[in-house]
Amino acid sequence: MKGISIEEASAEFSTSNSSQFKNALTEVICEKICPIGEEFKKLEKDKEFVDQVLREGAQNAQEIASKVMFEVKSKVGLVI
Repeated sequence: MKGISIEEASAEFSTSNSSQFKNALTEVICEKICPIGEEFKKLEKDKEFVDQVLREGAQNAQEIASKVMFEVKSKVGLVI
């Protein structure tokens, strides 16, 4: 059921009742959401990996912010 356009889904369910549509929709939603939950469970068990990703993200954000703040300070005359 996944991977079809709105038009295709509309045509497929045009003769269906609402419970058939709801059941198909529930199935598709579960197919999309369940892997997310599984990934969360995996990440909860790997605290070291999560901490590493957060440290790297913070370092990258700091580097970007430093460059932006230098540019801002230069433009307002706070850096000579």
